[in-house]
Amino acid sequence: MERTEEINYYFELIKPLEDDKLVMFFSKNKKYTQVSKKEQFFKILKSNFLLMLYNLVESTIINGLLEIYEKIKEDDCSYQEVIDEIQDVWINWKIRDVYGNSSTKLITYKNKIKEMIVCVANDTPIDLSKDSLDIKGNLDARKIRKLCQDHRIICSLSTKGEHLLRVKNDRNKLAHGDVSFSDCARDLTMRDLEKIRDDVFSFLKDVLNGMQKYYDDDLYKR
Repeated sequence: MERTEEINYYFELIKPLEDDKLVMFFSKNKKYTQVSKKEQFFKILKSNFLLMLYNLVESTIINGLLEIYEKIKEDDCSYQEVIDEIQDVWINWKIRDVYGNSSTKLITYKNKIKEMIVCVANDTPIDLSKDSLDIKGNLDARKIRKLCQDHRIICSLSTKGEHLLRVKNDRNKLAHGDVSFSDCARDLTMRDLEKIRDDVFSFLKDVLNGMQKYYDDDLYKR
């Protein structure tokens, strides 16, 4: 994955900053000025590392599932042709599409149900999109396992992915302004970040392997 290489590069780039003896300079017009707040700068960079990890998690899971959805579409799979789990994902998405609007009237629900009945009766190919995933900054190991279960994607996990919870929570704190970039990862050492990174990478690799088999073997079909 290209993004893993970017994250590894970023990690190696900031790793030397943990050395208290390291002195940093920036240059402007061939003049060098010492960075006066290196420690704060380092804390900000560490927090940004957690953001990069979460973005990797979300993009990996979403893109993996969207590739499966695209193949279902390319195969012209009707409601009757897909497994129960995919049927449920499709139904839940269609219902949520109108249920999420508080101003929705009864006639709207009736029309949506009628549309779904016609689709099933006519063996119309079903369509699924990113909106059916309901992913909004809420991905941790538990949520990802639930998504896989909802699609009947079987993954052989070598790690529980426990660090994904911290990555998600810290991402949301930063996104909502509940914590500053200087404070978010201030207590994390580079060794801590390395453990978090390796756990995230390992978990995503196992999930992607499960998605790949699901995709290759058409396991979304009956």
